[in-house]
Amino acid sequence: MIELCRTVQHSSRLILVRLSGAVLILVLVACAKDRDDTRSSRSDTTRASSDTIPGAHEATARASAQAAPTYLTGNPIPQLRAAFNGIEAGASISRVRGIMGAPNGTLGPAYQEASRETVVTWIYAGMRVAFTHEKVIDVQCTGRSCITTDGVRNGATVAEIDSVYGLPGGASLADSSKITYPVTGNDSCGLTLTFMSDLVSTMEMSCARN
Repeated sequence: MIELCRTVQHSSRLILVRLSGAVLILVLVACAKDRDDTRSSRSDTTRASSDTIPGAHEATARASAQAAPTYLTGNPIPQLRAAFNGIEAGASISRVRGIMGAPNGTLGPAYQEASRETVVTWIYAGMRVAFTHEKVIDVQCTGRSCITTDGVRNGATVAEIDSVYGLPGGASLADSSKITYPVTGNDSCGLTLTFMSDLVSTMEMSCARN
């Protein structure tokens, strides 16, 4: 069609000879539509370019970088200070039941490929306790029913955490910042606090299994 339109534009005498009147009209109409579509496409491209705000890509990149969580490491703390409700790493399943009672629900047993261990998780209100070989390896706290040995709960302020555990030197906390306080003599275990709006939003005691 493009070639035919060019022929109509530059060799109209040839078209008049070779095409009947009706066909010529159809060709001219089609050519006019092609020209309109081309103008419309160019106009859309121009508008799209004009709608792009200078520096928008850089601003998006900066916003993404600011939203990314910051991982910090605090000073080591004794294992008992990394406990929740008196439950520390390595506690037996019977001790957890004695402190917390029967769970509201359970997950597993589930085989963990990374650790090559089978994990069972007990679910309480605002708290989950994970076991391997009937020993505690992880406690996650999302509610205020959890309390550390030092009396820290979710909702604690940055200033309160600084007074209890201390903050990493020169740390600047943003939303989603995480501070992990390793357990003294056992770097595979630690207490991790996650902050949102300068408040502790979740707490976790976890022991990595390699």
